[in-house]
Amino acid sequence: MKRKWFPIITGLAVLIFSAFFIFQHVSALEDQELHALSGDGSDLSHQPQVVYLVPHADDELLSMGVDIVNHIRLRYDVHLVLMSPGGHSRARFLINGFKDSDQEPFLFKTPVYCPLHKRYHDPEKEHYQDLYLTVDDVGKARVREFKESAKLLGISDDHVHVYDLENDRFEEQEQEIRDIMDELLQRFPDAQFRTMSIDDYHPDHRMLGKVLSEFEEEGKIQGEKTLYFLSIYKTRFTKYKPSQKEYTMKLLVPQDLKKIKSAVQIYGKWDPKNGWYQIGYHSVKSQFLQLMKNAQNTYHY
Repeated sequence: MKRKWFPIITGLAVLIFSAFFIFQHVSALEDQELHALSGDGSDLSHQPQVVYLVPHADDELLSMGVDIVNHIRLRYDVHLVLMSPGGHSRARFLINGFKDSDQEPFLFKTPVYCPLHKRYHDPEKEHYQDLYLTVDDVGKARVREFKESAKLLGISDDHVHVYDLENDRFEEQEQEIRDIMDELLQRFPDAQFRTMSIDDYHPDHRMLGKVLSEFEEEGKIQGEKTLYFLSIYKTRFTKYKPSQKEYTMKLLVPQDLKKIKSAVQIYGKWDPKNGWYQIGYHSVKSQFLQLMKNAQNTYHY
């Protein structure tokens, strides 16, 4: 009887030991990834925070999405800060089917062909919810895309913060950006902060990187608490020589690619009768396709 049960007891002991070893090994790997992502040996006795300073809707997904889902995976308290509704988007002309002066009375209307749908859009015939998209309408629609995409990444509405800077004019609004960052540092004094690189192609992106790096120099935030991302456009659609050492951020858990793809679908959602205008895809569809093909972010310290 003893001989009969001995192999079973031995086998159970091996299984228990193996499970304990795997748990310890996974925990050690997670601690290593946490250290690499946070830049320090974060104390997990309280939930650490990370704040993403996003210039425009879709930059959070295209340039920072992998880093965002990794931090959610590592149990960070993640906050997204959208600096601008982004109403002054050239996608408005594609969606409306014509270019105008942006303000009433409309001074001119030049037909604009939509290469995404291969036609000239007609808001009346296509029964747009907003009939004709004004700058404010586009801004509201972009914020809607941003918030819904954030939900699919795992971020609730109360962790999404939207400011009202005018896109494509950040260089003229530097003081407002500094005021916003001062406010955020007071609100999240222990958080990690991420934004776009001062080396990126878009002037709005560069301005956020400039201000955050100046805050480092001024001692308002420690350098080990910051990270700077380069856009997919910069890294995959242009030839350039990096001015500093760059790194690649990949998914810690490959299954999280599903979150990325689900979030991308929001920016590609075309349902104009219900106010979904596919603004992300009208703007930079090729970049979304690149992200799904190869989900990784490029960053530097």
